[in-house]
Amino acid sequence: MTEYTRLGSALFLAATLLWGGMACQRGDSAKKAPQTISGTVTVAPELAKDVTPNYILFVVVRAADAPPFGPPMAAKRMTNLTFPVHYSVSQADVFLEGVTLGGKVNVFAKLDKDGNAGPPEPGDMEGEHKGNPVNVGQSGVDIVIDKIH
Repeated sequence: MTEYTRLGSALFLAATLLWGGMACQRGDSAKKAPQTISGTVTVAPELAKDVTPNYILFVVVRAADAPPFGPPMAAKRMTNLTFPVHYSVSQADVFLEGVTLGGKVNVFAKLDKDGNAGPPEPGDMEGEHKGNPVNVGQSGVDIVIDKIH
């Protein structure tokens, strides 16, 4: 390798690293803060006696204009529960490729006896945020589980 070739390779490498670093910097500064929805799930006093440690909690997020059936936008599955339970749903809880957690959404909670995320069965309990719909990014999205199937 000649001195000229080494110099050209070094300049090319330096330019690539500099451009790559600037591109990463632009991308990092352009990124938004992660969007989450958070709050607390409690159980209505009249149902609390029926909750056992084997229940699974699902916090479910659906687009405000979505039908009440079909896959939700995001869901968080929680075990080993001690109420009240604090939750936070983020992009990491979205399970459909290409879906972004954003916009106006409805937030629900389901206490499931057998851990199946499907339709409610006898003994399952549900509740929803009374202020639905909410904006993604909102905190204090509290839910009271107040319905038993």
